[in-house]
Parts: sequence; structure tokens; C-alpha cells
Amino acid sequence: MSPEARTGGAADSGDVLQAEHFLKFAMAAYGPLMYMYSARWGCCGKALSLGSKAARREMRRWLRVQKAAGSQQDAGALGREAIFEFSGIPEEDLIHVSKINQRRGSLPYFVALDRASGSAVLSIRGTMSVADCLTDAQMDPTPVGEWLAGVPPGDVKGGGGGGEEPHAHSGMLRAARAVLADLYENQVLDGLLRPPDVSFSGPEAPREHGASLRHGPSGTEARQRGQGPQGEPRGPMPSGWGLVVTGHSLGAGVAALVGLKLRERFPLLRIWVYAAPGCLISRSVAESMSSFCTNVVLGQDWVPRANLLNAHSLRDSIMMASTHCRLPKLVVMYGSLMRCLPRRLREEQLFHETDRLPPEPAEVWRSYCRREGGCTASPVMAPALNFVSPGRTLFLRPLEHQTRANRGKYEAVWLSVGALQAEGLLISRRCLADHFPGSILQALSALAKDGSAETLSQGLDMPNMAEKRGSNC
Repeated sequence: MSPEARTGGAADSGDVLQAEHFLKFAMAAYGPLMYMYSARWGCCGKALSLGSKAARREMRRWLRVQKAAGSQQDAGALGREAIFEFSGIPEEDLIHVSKINQRRGSLPYFVALDRASGSAVLSIRGTMSVADCLTDAQMDPTPVGEWLAGVPPGDVKGGGGGGEEPHAHSGMLRAARAVLADLYENQVLDGLLRPPDVSFSGPEAPREHGASLRHGPSGTEARQRGQGPQGEPRGPMPSGWGLVVTGHSLGAGVAALVGLKLRERFPLLRIWVYAAPGCLISRSVAESMSSFCTNVVLGQDWVPRANLLNAHSLRDSIMMASTHCRLPKLVVMYGSLMRCLPRRLREEQLFHETDRLPPEPAEVWRSYCRREGGCTASPVMAPALNFVSPGRTLFLRPLEHQTRANRGKYEAVWLSVGALQAEGLLISRRCLADHFPGSILQALSALAKDGSAETLSQGLDMPNMAEKRGSNC
């Protein structure tokens, strides 16, 4: 772990509770499957192992719900129920839900009112389909100068510290454009936060603002586009309310780009993202986002550390280890999986020295060094070597000295832009588990319990948070 990851300044309790609060909105975007896994299957799976009648009853109920959700309308209702359960908002505060495949390249998202924080929340779903995986894989760098036009602050200068044009992950930028276009088409934020601004410029601006939200369609669709539960026009929110953009994983990367563009219209916007990819955007842009964007990362999560530079480094490390290893590769892999290898093999027991390699692996290693030596990239991919995750990082760091009493305990510290990417990719048993949003929520909830609800509410400037938290205990 990098020195900065060990010595980062401590985060206060208000930051922790705010991170916990908006993570529930980010998880809600995943819909019913995430809810069932997080809130039900954890306890249900343990009960099933004991043959619990309650668990079998829960299983039958879940299967009935799945059968009833055969139509698109029922499936949508199931998704809305998951949003209500995760976020705790009433039905009338769910403003707009965008379903999958409505627009090419767009991710599902929803917009809701969060009265606890006094804000409207835009939550974008992360990876959950093959199409999402393809979006993740489209990591060739794309210039974002046009995307940043008019975005405050005005100190976004370049991509690599030398005045180059800034770039971003092409797949996530494409998804961000699609989400933004869908938001403009439905005019959701215009009706909530302020009247439409016809002077807004840029290629992502809507071609027509239309009349207003009050002339939208009736029924459920109308409510999702800005009307109240009885069809009444929903006016702008009270003065002082703001906009929060959130998401997890792929949704975090897209949320950061959408929030960056929306800053042109909503200067008080805040971005709370979770496990945002380390291959998202040029460092200079990420640094300029530090004042309004927070990326929450748990432990050894590999996604925030993943970028092209670290992928090259990992490739080199794997190749070096495989050519220098004394033991058969199958023994190492099988022994690691089954935990059969001795826990403390010395380096000289496991690896040959480079100048004493046997002839065949020595030739393979020399050939690899001639062909792939160094972390180089083609001119097209070169800007991606400097990609980092957005904003500053709220790092949930495992306690350094773990005992039986504090096993699984974390502390929250602040890290600067690029600190986690500087560590490289970490391969461990926790690198996947720490990426799961349920693990992040569990760690944040444990940290939040260390402070009183009243103190945390003051730190968040959320007047209703203490009352809400007390009612849930």
C-alpha cells in the first residue's frame, strides 16, 4: 500500500454518513436483483441451510413475484419497489425512471427527491448486462474538450500535465451523452431545479425545450416526467435544494461525466460515486473535480486501481513471475486456490534469480522484454496511460493491526487524485468482494454507528437525518 494510503487525513463522521446515505440511492439503481441479494438472500441463505420454514416461505414468495413480473409493466413496478426499499423515499418523491434499452448506449437511471438531504438525486446504474460489459471494454481515449465547454471551474487545462487536450474513457463518455440526452428529452431537471435555459449551449443541449412539464402526458408516465401523484404540476423545489449525482462502478464513471457536464447549469451540484473506475479521465480534469466530486473506495477493490498503465504493469509482473518461478505453474495455482502452499515461502525458494534462469525460460523472458518491455502504448492509446478516477477519494482503509475483536473494521481517510492508481492493481481474495456495493455499505454503516445521529446530521447539514436514522434503528 502506498505511503499516502497509510497516512491520509481522517474523514469526519459527517462525510461518512453522507457517503452511506447516497450509496443507498446508487444501489437502488440496480433494481430488484440487488435488493434481493443485499436485503434478503444474505439472511435467507443462512436460514435455508437450517431448513427454516420462514426461508422456504420467502423463497416461494420471491418466485411468485418473479412470475408476476413477466410483463414489462410489472417488471417496472418491481424496480420501483426496489428503489423505495433501498432509498426509503415515499412513492410521490420518485420523479423519473429510465428503463434499459430506451436509448442506444444509455444506462438505466432514476431521479428522486431526497428530503433528508434537501436535494434531487440522479442515480445511474452500474454494470449488469453484456451490453454494459461492452461499454466497460471500450476504453480507448476520446477528447473531451467539447464536453468541458462552459464547465466551471475554468482551470481544466490538459490531459497529461503538458497542455495536451484532456481525454476520457470512450464507452463511458458515450453512455454519459446518452443519459444526458434522455434527461433533456424528458426535461426532468428543468422542472425541478430551475426553468429551462434556452441559452444553454453545446452539442448535448436539447433542440427544443418544449412548453413545460405541466403539459406532459397523464398517469404514471406523467408523474415520472415531473407531475405529482394526482397529476398536479410539480413546480421547482424549495430554495436551497441542490442536485446530487451518484452511481457505482460503471454507473460511477458515467455519473461523474454527467455531473461534470451538468455543472454548467447547476454550479452547486455534488457528485458521490462509489468504486469509480481508475481508467475514467485525464488527471487534470479529475483534479479540477476535487471540490465537488467524492469517490468512495473500499479496501483492496481492483476497479478504482485499474487503468492502462497498471494493466501493463500487472502483465509485466505476471510474465516475470511465470518465467522466474521454480515451482510448476499448476502447483502454484492449485495450491493458492486450495491454500495448500506453505504460508511463508521465501523469495529464493519460489523464484530464480534473473541471471540464473534455466535456458528455456531465460529465452522467453528476453524475447518478452524485447517485444513488450516497458509500459508503452500506441499513440492512439497513449493518453489513457494518465487516466485516473474522478475527484478526491474517501478511502475505507482496513485497520492495519487486525485482531479477532476488530476484524473487518475500517477507518475512513482522504486521498488525493491518483493515489490509489499509484499503488497498482492488487490481486487478493478481497479485490472482488470489496467492489460489491453491499460490502461498501456494510463498512460505511459500521463507521457511521461510531458517531451519534445528532452529530452526524449536523456534519451533513441534513436537518431530517437524525430523526430518520433514529426511526430506522
